[in-house]
Amino acid sequence: MHPSVVRQIHASRIFHAIRRNPYASQREIAEKAETDKSTVSAILKDFETAGLIQRATKVAGKGPGRPGERIALSATGGLLIGIELTPGQIRYVVTGLDGVPLGQVARSVPHRSELADEVPLGTAELVGKIGREMEEVRAIGISVPGLVGRDGHLAHSPNFGWRNVKLGEMLRSTLAVPVYIDNNCNADAVAEYMFGSGVDDETFIYLDSSSGVGCGLFIDGSLFRGIGGYAGEFGHAKIIPNGRLCRCGNCGCLSAYVSDFAIAQRLQQDGIQVASVDEVENLAEAGNGFVLHVLADMGMHLGIGLANLLNTFNPPLLILGGSLARLARFISHTMHHTLEELTLPAIFEQCRVEFSKLAFADMPRGGIALALEGCTSYSGKDATLWQSNTLSPTAEPAAGLGSAAGGITHSARIAI
Repeated sequence: MHPSVVRQIHASRIFHAIRRNPYASQREIAEKAETDKSTVSAILKDFETAGLIQRATKVAGKGPGRPGERIALSATGGLLIGIELTPGQIRYVVTGLDGVPLGQVARSVPHRSELADEVPLGTAELVGKIGREMEEVRAIGISVPGLVGRDGHLAHSPNFGWRNVKLGEMLRSTLAVPVYIDNNCNADAVAEYMFGSGVDDETFIYLDSSSGVGCGLFIDGSLFRGIGGYAGEFGHAKIIPNGRLCRCGNCGCLSAYVSDFAIAQRLQQDGIQVASVDEVENLAEAGNGFVLHVLADMGMHLGIGLANLLNTFNPPLLILGGSLARLARFISHTMHHTLEELTLPAIFEQCRVEFSKLAFADMPRGGIALALEGCTSYSGKDATLWQSNTLSPTAEPAAGLGSAAGGITHSARIAI
């Protein structure tokens, strides 16, 4: 393995140890990053030179010894921009390097040919709103519903009716900072790993539902994206032979029973007009019998799909987000019953199921997670926050330690 790759791995692990444990001591950082103290000391000097960290002295207590130095990410070390594209609007979120939101703006979605102009304008509006400068932006992450390749190529987005849009190429031509683009479910899965229910787990499955059903598979601290970046379209797993028609054109897909559009369509067939999950939730809370029946049926079909996932991957944690979390009260009973019935007992006993808390957050974190993932990992083409140059052209990244999408690598067990 090239020495600079090893150093990058250590730097990434140390950076995230500081992010997750602000004002920790060097000894505590070394323990959290599973790295020796000399490596931590050397890399902290690099971070300080790059303006990424700030040092503070812990107030002395009654115990013996001198006050200890504490390390935290600098509030002026830079900004991250997260962008969430939905058919109704584009939401822009800005955070510091710690990923804590500082503000957001929402703007109208333009024609796809105008996105290259819209994104810089929206970003500038938001950065100005919090009284900061565009030069402080370190990276931008963009979450898009649809099939997104590793290079940011949007193969298909049924929500927008877009096909074969060179989204990455388009946006990188007008933005001066690294841009990371991925499917919205992948983005939310990375957010769970960085900020949510997956913080303490290196391996888990994330599943959510909105316009469709998506799946993110984390294995040993890295999101599995597949050879082209399209992995995780679990919504098109077939659960009912010759079942309901899905928007993909096939029948019996999980999405045809669990997604927002499928639930709305099912209710509309009985004369109940709904336009959002909020309306479905309100009707269920009001005790509408037919809505409760449809949601119970949704939970049962979700349980079938989840049992297939658990029997295949044997994960220790399953996180349910999006509308699945929003409707948890109404789908949990039938979902858990079906899941326990169809999952092999030994596998079922080893997995805990949690509903995402990020699904209820005021600001979407998926785009921020993509930006933070990308700019703190060796991606093969973009420098990280602390690095002025990437590897030389002759250096090859170790398998599994980097990709065009910028996989998180701080979980690797390597010592120097």
